[in-house]
Amino acid sequence: MVTYNVRDFDGEVLRQHEVAVVTPPELVERLLDDEPSVVALALRAMAERKKRPPMSAAEVAAAVARQQGFGALAESLRLLAD
Repeated sequence: MVTYNVRDFDGEVLRQHEVAVVTPPELVERLLDDEPSVVALALRAMAERKKRPPMSAAEVAAAVARQQGFGALAESLRLLAD
């Protein structure tokens, strides 16, 4: 489960059901490690959909990096978007 609200989920109950809770930045970091080409593709797809205002993949990566918890991933996202 992907959420910023990890504190409201009982870790023991989740483990019993084999469910993990991760924050959005944690998910993206895992994807960057495991499937960087998928992250790059997602950045390009998001940029293609942005019309008002139009944005490049690098601009989308910068916008994502400004979101809560994504600061440490800024450089990795920027490199993928270039």
